[in-house]
Order: sequence, then structure tokens, then C-alpha cells
Amino acid sequence: MLIVKFPQEDFLSNTANKQCLIKQLGKSLSEKGIKIVYSDGDADTLIATTATALSEMYEGAVFVVSEDTVVMVLLIHYAKQNLYMLRPGRSLKPNKIINISKLQHKLGPLKNVLLAMHASSGCDTTSGLFNRGKTNLVNTVKKKNLFNLLEEFYNSNVSKDRLRTLISTFIISVYVKNRTGI
Repeated sequence: MLIVKFPQEDFLSNTANKQCLIKQLGKSLSEKGIKIVYSDGDADTLIATTATALSEMYEGAVFVVSEDTVVMVLLIHYAKQNLYMLRPGRSLKPNKIINISKLQHKLGPLKNVLLAMHASSGCDTTSGLFNRGKTNLVNTVKKKNLFNLLEEFYNSNVSKDRLRTLISTFIISVYVKNRTGI
């Protein structure tokens, strides 16, 4: 066996290398009886919907291993039962297991508007707009009772102009002191 050592980032920055690694890992896992699903598009959504479908098919718990906030938001949106997320620890931080059902319950009605809130605040863990974390945003939405404003994002008949107004109103309501929704 030939072992070549160079930085992981260099190897994975090459798309062909990354695809080759994914195919090889998939082949090895498949040979061990593990079902493999490849994504041609949005992998985060595929991960969440596949995990949700598995949790509905089997009585046992289903775990998704990810550090990605987007994956967690999608799991909260789609999940119905027996779904957990394992966030691997780093250096001194231990692994964290998140019970998605308990988190849904804790979020209450916010669960129903989480996708709109997440997208409109920037999809990273920390808002790209105002450098505020998601927990801070959740607390502000609850405090200022912006649920109705966010629910309009889910109306398939809403116009683009109305969506622009909604997003502007949401951002101003959340990030400007003493402002509330429309």
C-alpha cells in the first residue's frame, strides 16, 4: 500500500479527488451492508428527508452526525419522531447529542416558521448581517412575537413585492431596537 501525506484541504479542494473519495467510501460502506444515498443537488435536504423517512420506518432512534446548523434546522422542520443529531466535539468540547423532538417541543410555534427565520437571517450559525447567533434571534422573535410575519413566507400565493416587504420588516423588527412587526 502506498501512503501519500499532504494537507487534507489540498486534497479535498480538488473536485475530482473529493468525488473519488466519496465513491470509494460509498463502495466500502455498501460492501458492509450499509445503504448509501448520493446527492445530485442539495445534500442537506437529502440528509434531513432521508433521516426523517428512516425514523418513520424503524422503531429505534436514528442519528444524524453533523456540525451543520442548516442540517439541524432542516431536521427540526421535517422530523416527526426518534431523530437525534450528534454534533461531534472539537478539542476540549465533548460530543453533543440533540434530541430533535425535544428541541421541536422547546421551540413551540417557532418550529413552524424556523425555515423562514433561518433563511432571512442568513443561513450561517451567526447572522452575516449583524453578527448575532441563532439563539439570540429565536429569543428576539419570541419576545417581539413575529410569528405571524414569518408565517406569510409559507404562502405560495404571496407576491415578490410582498416578500421584499416581509423580509425588510422582519430584519428591521429583529435588529432595530424598539421596533416590532407589521
